Amino acid sequence: MTEEQAIFQRSVRVFLEKEAAPLVAVAEDTRKFPVTFMRRLGELGYLCMRYGDDVGGAGADHVIECMLHEELARVCASFSAAALAHTAGSNAIYHFGSQAQREKYVVPAVRGEKIGAFSITEPNAGSDVRGIQTTAKRDGDHYVLNGTKVFVSNGPIADFVTVAAYTDRSKGVRGISIFVVERGTPGFDQTQRMRKMGFHSAETGIISIADCRVPAANLIGEAEGGFERLMSVLDRNRIIVAARHVGIATLAYETAARYAKERMAFGKKISDFQAVKFKLAEMATDLAAARLLVYRGAEMLDRDEPCRKEISMAKLFATEMSVRVSTDAVQILGGYGYTPEFPVERCLRDAHLGPIYDGTSNIQKVIIARELGF
Repeated sequence: MTEEQAIFQRSVRVFLEKEAAPLVAVAEDTRKFPVTFMRRLGELGYLCMRYGDDVGGAGADHVIECMLHEELARVCASFSAAALAHTAGSNAIYHFGSQAQREKYVVPAVRGEKIGAFSITEPNAGSDVRGIQTTAKRDGDHYVLNGTKVFVSNGPIADFVTVAAYTDRSKGVRGISIFVVERGTPGFDQTQRMRKMGFHSAETGIISIADCRVPAANLIGEAEGGFERLMSVLDRNRIIVAARHVGIATLAYETAARYAKERMAFGKKISDFQAVKFKLAEMATDLAAARLLVYRGAEMLDRDEPCRKEISMAKLFATEMSVRVSTDAVQILGGYGYTPEFPVERCLRDAHLGPIYDGTSNIQKVIIARELGF
C-alpha cells in the first residue's frame, strides 16, 4: 500500500466501527437499509469515489475503492452491496450520459442525496443479458417501457433506476439501450420486496414496468449500443464484489480466531488443538491469496492494463473462498456459530451469494478459459 492508501484504510475502519457497526443489528433484523447512513457516506466522500471532481467525486483509484468495500463488508456486507448498487445506478450516466443528466442524477448521488439502482436481470434473463424481454418504443418525445426486472439491489429505496431495454431487437444485443427512470413515474412500480437467504439489509426488489412513459431526454447515450456500456459497468463491479467477499471472510476469520483463543475445552484453549490451529492457518492463507488477487486486479485497472482474466480470477477465487472460510468459522464456534450471537452465521449466509451474482462462478471460468486461449 502507498501511504495514502494505508491512511485511508485506517481512517475508514475507525469511521465504520464507530458509525456503521452500531446500525447492523437493527438493519439486519428489520431487513431495512439505514438510508441516513448513505447520506453520511456521501458527506464523507465515500460514495462514487472514482468519479471526478467535476461532479464532486474524490477521483479515487480502484485500489482505494476496493479497500472501502472490503472494510464495509468487514462490518456488514449488505452495506457494501447498497453502496455499490448506488454507484452502479449512476455509473452509466456518469460515463455516457449528458451534462444535464450528470447534474440531475450524478451530483446528488455523490452527495448521498439521491439513491441509485441498476437493473438488468429479469425472471428469464440473468447471466445471458441478451435474453432480456423489457422493451422501449419511441413515441414522440418519450419512450414507452414495458417489462419486469428482478433482484434489483436498492430497488425499493432508489430515487432513480437505470434500466436496460431493447429499442431494436432485430439488432441483437446491439439493440439494447439504457434509460434512467425516476421514482414515482407512472407505470414504474418499485414496491415489491424480495426476501433472501442473506444480505438482509441490502434491500432487493422486483420492478414492474407497464406502459411507463419516459422522456427521450432520459436515454443514456445514443439509442442502441447499450450492451457494451452495461458490460463496462459489470466488469468493474466484479473487482468490488471480490473485495467485498474478502471483507466477509475477514470478519469470519477474525471472529473465529478470537473465539479459539478464548474458548476452553479439556483444560486448554481450543486454539491449542492441532485440528483448530491448522484450520485457522488454512483460512488465513486462503484469505491472503484472495486479497492479493483482488488488489492485483485493482492495480491493473488503475494502470489501464487488459485485466479481464485477472478480475475474473479474483472474483471466482474470492467469492468461493469466502464460503470456505465462513463455513470453517461456523465449525470452530460450534453451536454458537449457528446463532446470531456471533456474526459468522451472517457471514456464511452472505458468502453463499458470491458465486451466484455479478457473473456466476461458471461464467468466470468461461471468461478465464477464453482469455487463456481455450
